[in-house]
Amino acid sequence: CLRLCLDDPKMLAGLLLRRRAVAVGTVQMRGLFPLSTAFANSPTGRPDQRRFKSSGESVPHVAGIKNPPTPPRATSYTADMKEFSRSLLESVSDVYDATDPSKSSIILRRLVKTKLLLYTDMRDAPEKFFLAHRLLSTIGLGGFGIRFTVQFNLFAGSIVGLGGPEQLTQLEEIQSEGKLGCFLLTEMQAGVLSGLIVETTADYDPDTKQFILNTPSDKAAKNWISQGLVAEMGVVIADLRVAGQSHGPHPFVMQMRDD
Repeated sequence: CLRLCLDDPKMLAGLLLRRRAVAVGTVQMRGLFPLSTAFANSPTGRPDQRRFKSSGESVPHVAGIKNPPTPPRATSYTADMKEFSRSLLESVSDVYDATDPSKSSIILRRLVKTKLLLYTDMRDAPEKFFLAHRLLSTIGLGGFGIRFTVQFNLFAGSIVGLGGPEQLTQLEEIQSEGKLGCFLLTEMQAGVLSGLIVETTADYDPDTKQFILNTPSDKAAKNWISQGLVAEMGVVIADLRVAGQSHGPHPFVMQMRDD
């Protein structure tokens, strides 16, 4: 069983999940599957730190946004980018009223389903991807900002950077359905050593061609999982074991809820 401690907004200890997954490339996958054999190549690095020149254009007024933000500095603030900025800010114009996780998650689901920003924009249109972050920072991120970066950077970004064609196809479906995801790395005992200490296991079952995730003890419970309270999906970091031999931390996509 995989034990999660979800702290969104408070820690919920003792939630037990048990899922199986088929091996990639053997038969049709369901529920849980490995993304890659190399977790080290994380796509969620630091944002582009280049300095930009301002074009002098202003962001159009958006109803509901208090104190319209100054446009992010950009090399080419094109008409398309101007429309993207207006549409993005308009889609989250009620973020000020999102005073609890439930309300905030509704706004994020709505933004995800608009496809104004695709998960693959991290790879295909990084200037647009980081512009979205800069735009959101001008209206105050708070809890919604954490949700946004967990959804687009950690959850989806891990799949974009480490997944194969089948996983990317599933990611498109996840976005179309407006499902939310979380990133399950930190364990109770690990603390700041998250990633270096991973005791959650993923054992390969050759008979069923599935992976079985298990939390061997309370100290290995996944903890401090942002958005875990409302997410249907999760990228779980677990120690991959085949025939009893450890192959180190690997990411697995897991459906956490059936509805």
